[in-house]
Amino acid sequence: MACEISSGHELLLTECVMSNIFEGLSADHIIGLLSCFCVDEKTEDSGLLDPELQKSFTKCQEIAKSMAETMAECKIPIEVDKFVEILKPQLVDPVIRWMAGDKFGDIISTLDMFEGNIVRVIRRLEELVREMATAANAIGNDELFKKLVEGRSRLRRGIIFSASLYL
Repeated sequence: MACEISSGHELLLTECVMSNIFEGLSADHIIGLLSCFCVDEKTEDSGLLDPELQKSFTKCQEIAKSMAETMAECKIPIEVDKFVEILKPQLVDPVIRWMAGDKFGDIISTLDMFEGNIVRVIRRLEELVREMATAANAIGNDELFKKLVEGRSRLRRGIIFSASLYL
């Protein structure tokens, strides 16, 4: 599975899938949660999650902490807390709103990030979703595959995925 992923932390994502973090979540929630792996800048947004997603996000953090501790035991230089901080939930709710059909202008007005950075993260997220779907299919997880394909079609819309702004 990890061989199919290059847009996010492949080992951590593989551990999350194998730990059934995404089981029982809707396509929108899965893709919203995957956005935690794509954000790479610090913002003041808290990224508050609904209770169902908060539980899954906490499990992802626990897996990340466990992985980092194992890496440290194996003499790989790593700071456990910094590794856990690679998961940033700032865009979970905005991604879910985008997939629900909200306008880009309405979404960005509630965020403390530049529009270009949001577009870049969502385009990177779409690439990660595509890779995750391929990986889920490769390991025979048909339910996750179908949800990712379904959700990707709702994610890939509007101005974010326009070839040009001068249409």
